[in-house]
Amino acid sequence: MNTATAPRLSVTADGKGFIAHAGSLLLADLAEATGLETAFPEARAVSAAEGTGTI
Repeated sequence: MNTATAPRLSVTADGKGFIAHAGSLLLADLAEATGLETAFPEARAVSAAEGTGTI
């Protein structure tokens, strides 16, 4: 997932602009920042090649 085009988050205590899926965006940003975004498909490919079906 490319989060470069995703809207940026702003956290406030006033309750305005509440987003139900803010956690999803933060998780996607974390996966991208840590390299999991590219490592996971690679791990799945290795798993499929080995025939285990598990990572």
